[in-house]
Amino acid sequence: MRHLTTTRLGSVLLICGVAISGLTTGTLPLDGDASDAMVDVIVSTHPGSNDHVIEASTAQGATQITEFELIDGFAARVPANQVDEIERLGGVTGVTPDRALHAEGFAQSNLPGTTYDPVTQPGSMYQVRQQIGADTYWSNGVRGKGIDVAVVDTGVSSAVGSTVFGTRLLAGTDVSGEANALSDGHGHGTHLASIIAGRIGTGTLTNSQTFAGVAPEARIVSVKVADKNGATTTSKVIAGLDWIALNGRTGGRNVRVVNLSFGAPPLSSYRSDPLAVAVERLWSGGYVVVASTGNTGPWGGLAAPAYDPYVLAVGSLDHRGTPTRDDDLVATYSSAHEDWSARTVDVVVPGGSVQGAMAPGSKASGNSSAKVGTQFVKGTGTSQAAAVASGAVALMIQKRPTAKPDDIKAMIKSNMRWVASEDPRRQGSGALYMPWLYDKTTTGTQTHPKATGTSTTATGTWDGSRWGGSRWAGAGWANDAWLTRWG
Repeated sequence: MRHLTTTRLGSVLLICGVAISGLTTGTLPLDGDASDAMVDVIVSTHPGSNDHVIEASTAQGATQITEFELIDGFAARVPANQVDEIERLGGVTGVTPDRALHAEGFAQSNLPGTTYDPVTQPGSMYQVRQQIGADTYWSNGVRGKGIDVAVVDTGVSSAVGSTVFGTRLLAGTDVSGEANALSDGHGHGTHLASIIAGRIGTGTLTNSQTFAGVAPEARIVSVKVADKNGATTTSKVIAGLDWIALNGRTGGRNVRVVNLSFGAPPLSSYRSDPLAVAVERLWSGGYVVVASTGNTGPWGGLAAPAYDPYVLAVGSLDHRGTPTRDDDLVATYSSAHEDWSARTVDVVVPGGSVQGAMAPGSKASGNSSAKVGTQFVKGTGTSQAAAVASGAVALMIQKRPTAKPDDIKAMIKSNMRWVASEDPRRQGSGALYMPWLYDKTTTGTQTHPKATGTSTTATGTWDGSRWGGSRWAGAGWANDAWLTRWG
């Protein structure tokens, strides 16, 4: 990642209880005169064209340019009336909005937060592990050791580091502007990281009163892309993924899994989305990318980047208030696609009222009804489901260290537990059940069209008012960004 003027980055994330407040400074009015407005964009380019396009874009008034390594292109702030000219430059394949989002609060719940028995609470990590059958791996000594999981999120708090992760918490990078990858004023990233690989308590790992994530011997690498308010942009997320591509296998790190518990309403086909380009290149580089499908309900379609068919798209199961698996259904909020021929969820995983670590002083810790004692908080959403799946993938990779991402996805999709009475479009291949995966050696190959970042404006995906209209301002972004409600 190369900063040519200022260090502004950008990216796209979602969060429950959020409200969109516009596109940072330079936001266009929905119906006003855009002749002198500045907008934040991501410019995708042909390989080898960046320098030429940056020079030409600068001549058109572009500033605050950040060049990426993982994708061919850069982020910039440009005059709105020059967007079409930049899009027509030789070497440019597409120009997309660098959208911004900001969280303003959390949904309240009336779930109990003081008396908590992990044996009877269906969202406890003890019960989640039973539901997915992770103990089959644990009993054979497979608990995630040697595998690093990058959590691209709001950071992971070092305030819980010694008690939850010990030496298994690593600072990756912070592109949020807060300059500390091991801080989390929001609470989302810490919660998810503990679901993946946390451990609290002095008892054995299998003791019901010991809190343990799905892969309690894996390491967490914190890649912080959002600030204490949960605010971020598309280019910030791409910058975080950039860092993983360049550093995930250096300095003693062994990142094999990337957890993306966020989502954004797609602007266009995944093939023209620069964020999709970034996640696909990580996937082809040997990283299993786990992404939340979104919380928009049965037929809202998948959020970006889960809508890219190469990644592992994870939906959420509703435990329906019981620890047994037999009555589980797909959660009403879990996103899927109504069209039988369209991309939909790959697998569904427990995501309701999941117990996880609470970052002290974070926004999550301010939700008294979601607290469990002084160390934990409960969260519900496809964010939590993705974290459970990321821990499961870490176990699978420890068991099969040479498996490629396509292999892992093929094994998961071919050996799931069917959710009775649920529409196949809502559950994908079914519910994650790890005992059926332990001895599998399926080899997978995906042949979907690749994302290129190429603009589809010529075919009418965007209309001529896109820079001043509601598509640019992101009216639909008030939906669950970080894909979590507390409680």
